[in-house]
Amino acid sequence: MLLIARAMIVDHFNTLLAGGAASAARRIHRSLRKLGIESRFWHSKHTDLADESLHHIEWGRGDMATVRRVVTRCLEIGRKLQQKHDLRRHLTGHPPELEYFSIPIGHRPTRFDVAARGSDIVHLHWTAKLIDYPTFFESIPNDFPVVWTLHDMNPLTGGCHYTAGCEQFVDGCGNCPLLGLRGERDLSQRSFAVKQTAVAGKNLHVVGPSRWLAREAQRSPILAAARSFHTIPYGIDTELFSPVDRAFARQTLGVPEDAIVVAFGAVDLDNLRKGLRQLLEALARLHDQSRVLGLLFGAGEPPPTNLQLPAMLAVGYVDDPRRQAMVYSAADIFVIPSLQEGFGLTGLEALSCGTPVVGFDTGGIPDFVVHGETGLLARVGDSADLAEKLGILIDDPAAARRMGERGRDYVLAHFRQERQAEAYLHLYRELLAARQRHRAA
Repeated sequence: MLLIARAMIVDHFNTLLAGGAASAARRIHRSLRKLGIESRFWHSKHTDLADESLHHIEWGRGDMATVRRVVTRCLEIGRKLQQKHDLRRHLTGHPPELEYFSIPIGHRPTRFDVAARGSDIVHLHWTAKLIDYPTFFESIPNDFPVVWTLHDMNPLTGGCHYTAGCEQFVDGCGNCPLLGLRGERDLSQRSFAVKQTAVAGKNLHVVGPSRWLAREAQRSPILAAARSFHTIPYGIDTELFSPVDRAFARQTLGVPEDAIVVAFGAVDLDNLRKGLRQLLEALARLHDQSRVLGLLFGAGEPPPTNLQLPAMLAVGYVDDPRRQAMVYSAADIFVIPSLQEGFGLTGLEALSCGTPVVGFDTGGIPDFVVHGETGLLARVGDSADLAEKLGILIDDPAAARRMGERGRDYVLAHFRQERQAEAYLHLYRELLAARQRHRAA
């Protein structure tokens, strides 16, 4: 393991402590601390977690006099209410199951004094509703290294977090299909311009966890100002996400021992992008459903359907990694039918537990689903092709087991969290050395 002699201070920013992006960001944070980095994780929610490296950020309140604080808070509330009203007005008619839309303007200034904090690197993650772009980036010196790990597409766009195939972000957005009030200069176009102006001239370095997301980032005019682009895959704790005895896992979860278990998981089962509808259609097409069990985990409910489906078992939202490993290990096949996916962390976790993955050939999924080796890939959105790929592994359990074993080996070779941390540390050192050379010139 790579260790450093001097404690480098890295400040991570992520809105939440829970969810897919938060899990990925906190894994980076924790693994960096194991390398001796003084990594601090700034977020927007109070927490009872006993971790001194997690910091609830109170923007600009530490140095305010009482009267000024009260006046400022009143202005913040008024501004926040106005923003909510404006956003609600623009999103009128926006179906709730579609992707989240967020804007880059906060209801208060979010300046971060890197000199006062003793920071060496600012590392941004999923920052919707956490930072106000104009004031945050204005507060960061132009030569100060900023790393931005993309956990979705929002930093590339005027508001959406996934584009669903829309190409407007390449030309500055506008006429946004997610907005009820749309036009050439709609909220998406104005938000795009705010982002582009805010990051211009900054010492910004963009990291995509998948090759696809890194490529998409280079197509956005917002990030045209970035000094470099990198692909650093997500890393996971391969000891935590490791195979559990299948019989024990099934007994614990109440899964029949002789079932052929097809598992699927997402933070929100209602999110159309996650492809649960396509998975259900695929399950309905299976020629023999008698021994198949669909095992679901995540918040929300499966959509109502008239399809003839195999038996289904929903275990609800699972946030304990040990229980997640139990679910993955209980499955014969894990499915990641996302229609667009920045990476697909659940699929990687399943592979690490020795379960083969079937998914759509999109986004970051092909980075770890090596067709015919660690799983199978189906045409994007094609439930018939997905059913065919599921059928191949259902009919050939020996092949499924081999792919699961290869998948575990593939994760150990390419996706350990130690490997990810060392890649980020290498990037940080390069950026700090370049800044030092520039200052000395």
